[in-house]
Amino acid sequence: MKETAEGLYPCTIVPTRYTGAYEGGTWAAFELAPRQLSTLDWDSDDVSAREWWDQNRGRVGVGDSPGDAYAALVAIPPHERLTTLEDGTATKGVPARVSFVTLATRDFARMATFYRQFGWPESRDSNEEFVAFKTGGAILGVYPAKYYASLGDAPRPGAFKGFELAMNLEDAARVDAVYDAVRRFDGIRLLGTPKDLSIGGRSFAFLDPEGNAWEVIWKSGTSFDARGGLIFP
Repeated sequence: MKETAEGLYPCTIVPTRYTGAYEGGTWAAFELAPRQLSTLDWDSDDVSAREWWDQNRGRVGVGDSPGDAYAALVAIPPHERLTTLEDGTATKGVPARVSFVTLATRDFARMATFYRQFGWPESRDSNEEFVAFKTGGAILGVYPAKYYASLGDAPRPGAFKGFELAMNLEDAARVDAVYDAVRRFDGIRLLGTPKDLSIGGRSFAFLDPEGNAWEVIWKSGTSFDARGGLIFP
C-alpha cells in the first residue's frame, strides 16, 4: 500500500452484489487492485459470500456511497485492512496480530508480585486472581494455572516451556540499563550479563520465578511505532 497525496493506492471501489445484506452497505472499498478482487469470494454465491464477509468484515470499507466506503476504508488501521502481500496475492481471514500473552502460574500471588516489580501499568480489570500489564501494543496476563487444566498437563517445574518472551529495546544502552534494574528484583534468575550479538545488537536473558524465559534485546535495524510496538524488518 502507498498513501499518496491523492489517497490510498491501490484502491478499488465497487458496488456490492448483495446490496448490503452481508456486506453492510451498497458500496465496498478495497485496498486492492481490481485484478486481485477476482481471487476473493466477496461477491461469490450466496453461502460463500456470506462466509467471506463474516471473516473479513471490518477489514474492507463499506458504505452507501463510494465516498462513504472510501472514508470507512481510510478509517481502518492500516495493519487491519485486507491488503496485499509481496507476491501480489490478498491476505485472507486471519489478521497478523499477537495481542495478549497469558502466563498460567502455579503460585499466582508470587508471580503477580514479581511482575509488579517492573512498574508496568496494569489493567483496571486486574483482581485477586488475574493481573494484566499493558505493554507496547500487547498485554501480558498472569493467571492461575488451574483455569487452564483443560488444555493438558503443565510442564514440570524447571522444564523449558517451549517459548521465549522478548522485551525489544531501542539501543544497546537501554539493554544495559534494564539489566542494572532487574538484577535487583526478587525471584529473578539471570542467565548471564548483556552481550553483543553477531547478528547485530545486544541482549541478555532471564527466567521468572516459574521458569518462563525472557530475552531483553536490542536488534539493529528494528524500530518502534507510536505505541511502542516493535517494527521488525
